[in-house]
Amino acid sequence: MREVGVVENEPDALLLRDHLIAQEIPAKVMLEKTGWGIWIHREDHLTRAKEEFKRFVATEDKSIYLPSRDAAKAINKSNAAKEAEYRKRVRRMSDLWGDPMWKRVPITFGIIVICCAAAVWTNAGNGDIEPFLYSTMNVEVKMNGDDPVILYSTHGFNDILHGQVWRLITPIFLHFGIFHLVCNMSAMRAFGSMIEYQKGWIKLLTLVLVSAVVSNTAQFAADMRGDIPHPFGGMSGVGFALFGYLWAKGHWRPEERIGLQPNTVYMTIAWFLLCMTGHLGPIANTAHGAGLIVGIIMGLTPF
Repeated sequence: MREVGVVENEPDALLLRDHLIAQEIPAKVMLEKTGWGIWIHREDHLTRAKEEFKRFVATEDKSIYLPSRDAAKAINKSNAAKEAEYRKRVRRMSDLWGDPMWKRVPITFGIIVICCAAAVWTNAGNGDIEPFLYSTMNVEVKMNGDDPVILYSTHGFNDILHGQVWRLITPIFLHFGIFHLVCNMSAMRAFGSMIEYQKGWIKLLTLVLVSAVVSNTAQFAADMRGDIPHPFGGMSGVGFALFGYLWAKGHWRPEERIGLQPNTVYMTIAWFLLCMTGHLGPIANTAHGAGLIVGIIMGLTPF
C-alpha cells in the first residue's frame, strides 16, 4: 500500500476515500498522528490518486464530491458480492488435497494419463513411433545411411482437410524421452490443476484444445519451411499456454484471484528463453511461442 496524503478531519478523509473508490482507485483511511491518512492499494494508481488528492484539498466546496458516496457504496457492495462468491469456490487446503487427483481435476488427470500411456506405447519416442505418427500431423523420416528419407508425408493439410482433424491436436500426446515427458507433465499438473479447480474443466479443456491446434499448426508450418521436416510432439506448447493464461490473469486481471508467484513466472520465462538458445537440442520453439501468445490473449479476456 502507498500513502497519498493526510487530511485534517475524518469526514473529509472519508469523502475523499469514497471519491477515489468511485474513480476505481481502491483506498482506505487510517488514523495517524497528524490527521487521517489516505492509503491506496495499488502502486500503479499512485499518480492519479495524488492528482485527485491535490484537487480535493484545493476545492473549498466539498459538497461537489457528495455523489461519490453513493457510487462508492455501490462499488463496495459489488466487491463484497464478488468476495463472497470467491470464498464459496475456495475450500480449505486440507479438503482440496484430500480428494484423489482423478476426482479433483479429472481433465488434468486424464491428459496426464493419455500422455503417459502414449509414452509407454512408443517407449518415450525411442521405440516404434510409426503407428502414432499416422494419428498426428507429423512426417516419418528414416535414415538411409546419411541421407534422410521421408517415408510418409501429410502433404500439408491435405489429410486434415479430408476429415482427419484429430491431427491438429494429437501431437501433444507424443513425447521424446523421459525428461521431455516429466517436464511437460509437471507443468500440466501445476498449471492445469490450478485452472481446472478455480475456473472449471470446460475452460481448461477449451484452453488446451485451442492452444494445441494453434501451437501444432504453427510448428508444422515452421518445420515444413525447412529442407527436411521432422516429427514433433509434446505438451509444451499447451504448457506455455496455461502459463501465459495464469500470468496474464494474475498481472492484468488480479480481481479474478488466480495467478502465479513471481518466482514461478521468472523461472518459466527463463526456461522459455533457454530453450530458444539451442543448447538443449531440437525443441519446438515455434509451438512454445504460439502457445504462450494464445494463453496470454485468453488470459486478458474474462474467459
